[in-house]
Amino acid sequence: MTRFAERRRVQPDVFMIAYDEANADENWTRLRELFPPAQLVRGVPGIQAAYRACAAAARTPWFFAVDADNYVLDGRIFATTRRPGPDEVMIWCARNPINDLAYGHGGIKLFPTHRLRQETPARGIDITTSIAARSRGISELASEHRFNTDPFKTWSGAFRETVKLSADIANGLQVDISQRLLDAWCERGAERPFGRQCIAGARAGRSFGSIHARDRAALDRINDTGWLKAQFAAESGPDGDCARTEHLL
Repeated sequence: MTRFAERRRVQPDVFMIAYDEANADENWTRLRELFPPAQLVRGVPGIQAAYRACAAAARTPWFFAVDADNYVLDGRIFATTRRPGPDEVMIWCARNPINDLAYGHGGIKLFPTHRLRQETPARGIDITTSIAARSRGISELASEHRFNTDPFKTWSGAFRETVKLSADIANGLQVDISQRLLDAWCERGAERPFGRQCIAGARAGRSFGSIHARDRAALDRINDTGWLKAQFAAESGPDGDCARTEHLL
C-alpha cells in the first residue's frame, strides 16, 4: 500500500460548528449517536474563523465540518474513502425542509486540513467555496439543512443563497442550474414552517443579486449579519412575519 493510500484510510476528524443555532443541541445529539468521536466547536464568530478553529484542532489530514443547523441523515458519510484534492472542498447534498431542493447548500463539507491552516483569507461572497480553489459536489444525500428555526434566520438564509444564484445567472455562470434552483427558492414551500419568510427572502435576494451582480462591495454585504438584520427589518412587520412582502406570495 502506498503512503497516500495509507493516509486515505485514516478516518477524518468530524466537527460540528455551533454558534447561536436554536436546534444545535438536537443536531449535536444526533451527530454523536451516528459518530461518537465527533467534536464540537462552539461560539467562534464567523464561519471562516470557525473552520480555521476546526483545522487547528484537527489531528488528521482532512476533516468534516457539519454546521449546527444540519441534521445528519446518514452517518455512513464519515466512513467514505473519498478525499478532496489539496485545494479542493467536497460538499455533500443537503435537503431543504421548505422547498425540498437537495444540493450543496448547507451541506456537510470535507476540507483538506492544511488549506484551512494557511493565513490567506477567503475571498468571495461564498466563504466556504472561496476557501479552496474549487469545490466538488457529491450527489449523495447526507443531511437536512434545518435553517428555518426563526423568521430572521430563515429569511437571511434564503436571501444569501439567492443573491449568489442570481448574480451567477447575471454573470453567465451555470445559468440553467442556477435558474432552476432560484425558481424553486422563490416559489415553493409557503405552507412549511417559516416558508413565507423563506420565499420573501429569496425574492429579495433575487432582486439584489441581479442588480449588484458585478458590484463586489455590495455583494460582500451578504456576509454582514448587522446589515442583513437591517434589510430584514425593512422588509418585515414588527413580529418579523414579512408582512410587507406578503402580497408577493
